Amino acid sequence: MNLASELARLQTDLIGDGWQVLFHGVSSNDTPESAKSLIVSDYNADPANVKTVFLFGRVPVLHSGNLNYDGHMARPMPADAYYGDMDGDWTSSPGFLPSDVELMVGRVDLWDMPGVGAAVPWASEQELLRNYQDHNWRHKLKNVEHRALMGNRRGDENGEATATSGYRNFEPLVGAENTIQANTADNALPNERWIADLATGNYLWAAPTSS
Repeated sequence: MNLASELARLQTDLIGDGWQVLFHGVSSNDTPESAKSLIVSDYNADPANVKTVFLFGRVPVLHSGNLNYDGHMARPMPADAYYGDMDGDWTSSPGFLPSDVELMVGRVDLWDMPGVGAAVPWASEQELLRNYQDHNWRHKLKNVEHRALMGNRRGDENGEATATSGYRNFEPLVGAENTIQANTADNALPNERWIADLATGNYLWAAPTSS
């Protein structure tokens, strides 16, 4: 995947924000353990200054536990906290964090996003990453309205209310008056549905929850 200039620009942007950048290239065929070993080595060399992990692209994903958070059966779930935990024991595939997580972790992964049903086929993984808007956002070359879009088909779920995480995050960021509700009824007109609102509107945040 040839994104050398974009990655160099990203590093420059991060340095401009005050970060020192340690870069490692890994393969999607590597194991999570081998990818993490690079992070652990950096951390052990300078634990006072290594603070954050930014996973960009198809960095191997560790799955852990046997959990059913979304009602689609119990299974090992993606656990990116693994890359920020410098001393926990993950060998038993725990369903909880085995120790405190020392590093902040973020991931940008646009693999396996074919855009099924889209009017125009989506770009390749490489082009999606190339078009990632991080640089434009940092330099205010892209302006987004200060509002959020919610699509909630889960309801209260007998008190579980999975969608509350969206409301609890969105409303403090943009305000309750700027949190827009999409029509999630089965008989909603096509132009009233979440994906239609997202395609025609301009939102800082968006989240669908489906049944």
